[in-house]
Parts: sequence; structure tokens; C-alpha cells
Amino acid sequence: MKNEDIRKLSDIELKSQIKTLENQLAALRYEHRISPIQNPMQIRHMKRDIARLKTELQARAYRFAIEKAKEGELSYENLHEYSQKGAPLVLSKSKLRKAISKSLENNGKKS
Repeated sequence: MKNEDIRKLSDIELKSQIKTLENQLAALRYEHRISPIQNPMQIRHMKRDIARLKTELQARAYRFAIEKAKEGELSYENLHEYSQKGAPLVLSKSKLRKAISKSLENNGKKS
């Protein structure tokens, strides 16, 4: 899968594609343990495709967090509430805090 194709997918499509590929990878690994598959490089390529999809999802979440922090909707205080409402945040708390502090620093420098 190419990065251009990945960027065209929506968040929901990305998540479903990740689950699909992870299930296919598990089946392929199981099949490979029973009897060797013809092309074992399939496993490597599938793992890399999953990594590409997850990386794009993380990048989108990071950009989303920065945008919301710049708008003032996302801060340290309402971080937990915002993630509880089903916001598309798949970042760890430390990465979210880093995104918020980065956006707040940039806002302070521009003022």
C-alpha cells in the first residue's frame, strides 16, 4: 500500500483496514507455522503496511490535538473529558501533553 493511498482513506477506513490486515497477518503466521508458505516475505510486507497505517492514524490524531489546542478546546484540564467523549485521539497522554504544550508555546510566541 502506498502512502498516497493511505492518506486518501478516512479515519474509520484506516481503523478497519488495520484490523483487517492484523487478522490476515495472524492467519498468515498460523499458516506459516503449520507448513511454510510460498512467499514468506508476505509477512514482512503486511507488517510494514500495518505500521504505515498506524503511523498515519497517529499523525492525524497529533494534528487534530494541536488544532484543538490552538482553538482553545483542548487543554490539560479537559483532556480526560475530551477523550471520554469519543474524540478521535489515539495518542498517549504524554504525546497529547506534548502537542498541547507545543501549540500553547507557539500561540504565546505569536502574540
